[in-house]
Amino acid sequence: MGLAFHNNRLAVGTAQEIIVFRNVPAVASRLEPPGKHDACFLPRSLHVTGDIQIHEMVYQEDELWFINTRFSCLCTHDEDHSFVPRWWPRFITGLAAEDRCHLNGIALADGKPRWMTALGETDSAGGWRENKKDGGILIDIDSGEIVARKLSMPHSPRWHTGRLWLAGMRY
Repeated sequence: MGLAFHNNRLAVGTAQEIIVFRNVPAVASRLEPPGKHDACFLPRSLHVTGDIQIHEMVYQEDELWFINTRFSCLCTHDEDHSFVPRWWPRFITGLAAEDRCHLNGIALADGKPRWMTALGETDSAGGWRENKKDGGILIDIDSGEIVARKLSMPHSPRWHTGRLWLAGMRY
C-alpha cells in the first residue's frame, strides 16, 4: 500500500513484501516507440516482510522508513529482519501483530519523520475499530504528544510550504 521515491529508486510496499525498482535509462532509450520514454523502472530487490500491513513509506536520505500498521509502529528496512521498529505511540504498551491503533500516515519535515496519523488511541487488538468515525489522531513524533483528536479516519499527512496538511475531517 505504500510508495517511496528517492535517487532513482522506487520502493513499493505490497501485502507481504517490499519491492525496490531502479530507473535504468539505458533501457528506457530502447523502448518502443523511440524517444517516448524518459524512465524505465526495473525490479532490483524483493524483501519479504510477512503480513505487517505496510501503509505509507518514505526515504529519510537513503534509509527506507515505513508504517507497520499490524504492529502499530514506524519501522526501517533491514536486510536481515522483516522490519526494525524505530518508533511507536506512547499508548502502545508492546509490539504485537494486533493492529491496535491503525497507524497509517507519516509526514516528513526537514527530511525526517515528524508526524503520524492513526485511526485510534487504543492499545487493544483492533480497538480503533470501535470509534473509527471520529477517533482519529495526529501525533508529533518528536514529543510523542497527540496534537489533534476527533479526526475522521485521518491519512496522508504532508508538510508543505511551512504547514501541515492531512486527509481527515474534524467534527
